[in-house]
Amino acid sequence: MNRKEILKACLTSVFKQTFDAVEVIVVDNNSTDGTGEMVKQCFPDVMLLENGRNLGPAEARNQAIRICRGDFLWFLDSDTIVLDAQCLSFMVSALAEHDDIGAIGAEMIEEKT
Repeated sequence: MNRKEILKACLTSVFKQTFDAVEVIVVDNNSTDGTGEMVKQCFPDVMLLENGRNLGPAEARNQAIRICRGDFLWFLDSDTIVLDAQCLSFMVSALAEHDDIGAIGAEMIEEKT
């Protein structure tokens, strides 16, 4: 909610991924800062769900789960910046090659300013 600029940076980093078979879904929990319009203008390929009230992160994820069509899900919060353009490729490869892996995550690096 009301994180338009950081979401823009997040989506920009997602679309720099070398793994290009992605479906991106953004659930806007009733932002009032123009987040929805920014997504529509800057990222027209993103599926945008706009809630009339803040339903919380768990329900937002559930909404995305109900409409996604992919084999894998990658949940990102709006303040995530993916630094390595091959991050998603590495994770999908690991999941596809190992039947005994059910979930995978990435390392968080806190940027110091």
